[in-house]
Amino acid sequence: MSWWTPVITSLAVDATHVYYTTTGGAYTVVGQGATGPGSASGVWRVDKCGGAQVELASLTSQSAYMATVQVDSSHVYWSDGSTVYRQALAGGPVDVFATDPGRTVDGIFLD
Repeated sequence: MSWWTPVITSLAVDATHVYYTTTGGAYTVVGQGATGPGSASGVWRVDKCGGAQVELASLTSQSAYMATVQVDSSHVYWSDGSTVYRQALAGGPVDVFATDPGRTVDGIFLD
């Protein structure tokens, strides 16, 4: 099994924060058969002035490589493959915004 440093896969910015998705953790080495946790894969927020990063959601290592993030005046949105989630900027529950198991979300665009 091999490990790697988390990589930022998508980035969005609003007036006060930077939002980003990461992929990282463990992956299966061909012939060794086991996959470890992808705990470094997730949706994160950090204040533009610096400070501690806050994990908004954890992503599975299988879906994290497809993750994308976007932000508007009220919510942060992200995908993990076939589902788009959203969470109010003030926090609270994560909602399923849209899903289509037969399709892959390659990006989120807001108007």
